[in-house]
Amino acid sequence: TFQAEQWVPKFSVDYFISSKQQFRLSLQWVAIKAKEDEFFRIPASPGDLIPTAKPPGPSDNFSLSQISLQLRYRWEIAPLSDIFVVYTRLSDQGAALGNSDFGDIFSNSYDSPLADVLVFKIRYRFGT
Repeated sequence: TFQAEQWVPKFSVDYFISSKQQFRLSLQWVAIKAKEDEFFRIPASPGDLIPTAKPPGPSDNFSLSQISLQLRYRWEIAPLSDIFVVYTRLSDQGAALGNSDFGDIFSNSYDSPLADVLVFKIRYRFGT
């Protein structure tokens, strides 16, 4: 078993430049720090787990971090017709814990992204 701390902050801001333009910033971070606590064995026959001492080897402590940052600009060029420009940065990291605090976990995860994507999208309504 593990003793764990979890942070799940989310920040989102919408700014309406005009009735046809919008800017959105969204940031979500999920972080977990887990330290080994108790150890158990599975019994040979069905029943309760059997408490045991820590097996030899390295620590099982770990940390996980996932960050999602999105910047989006939307311009309505006509009813049901829009232009979007979207920047997305995704980071995902799992590592041995060491003495890391949540600030270090965030920095390490943000500095090594899985994806840096810039997307330009046009949605246009055809017809009358």
